[in-house]
Amino acid sequence: MTTAPVLTFNVDDGPEHPNLHASHQTLKDLLQPSYWQALCPWLHCGDAALLGRLRALQLPQRRLADLKQQVDTAGVAQVSSQELPWFVEPTALAAAVVSLIRYGWPPSLLVMYDEAWALIQQGSGLMADATGGNRVNMDILAWYVDPSRGDAGFSPHRDRQPDDTPATFRPDSSAMYATLWLPLTDASPENSCLYV
Repeated sequence: MTTAPVLTFNVDDGPEHPNLHASHQTLKDLLQPSYWQALCPWLHCGDAALLGRLRALQLPQRRLADLKQQVDTAGVAQVSSQELPWFVEPTALAAAVVSLIRYGWPPSLLVMYDEAWALIQQGSGLMADATGGNRVNMDILAWYVDPSRGDAGFSPHRDRQPDDTPATFRPDSSAMYATLWLPLTDASPENSCLYV
């Protein structure tokens, strides 16, 4: 497990190393894992040994069946952080989001780090089991929502809502598309991107 740094900086702080700000980078710089490593030195880029230690999340079959039933009947299911032994501490990625913003990058560039892919890989198996086989489609986004600044999430919606809604369901009525939302900090309906 990656040790999470103590988050002692915020997005309003200037970058610790101004020369690493996005506005000073070339394409060649962006292709170097060392650049991304310098922004978030507690995370990894292209570390095969780290990813080799990754283990799948495993919930009891009874719990997986319960999650699938919740998704099928209510369209949503919730799993507590205590049930999931994530490979990486989510707060390490939360600190990375703040660092990326400070250096001029959007939060979704979290995908530059192995730890983000580790969570995606772990969540992929859970989603497949809970949704009847849905797989990662690479719609991978990260958001920074700060309620102290008046930020708010989204109004209720369904991701990937097409014009032909019935075509997005299987013959057994299960959805062909589902979203895994993983908060990297303490989240509630009042301070998060989604309301359940």
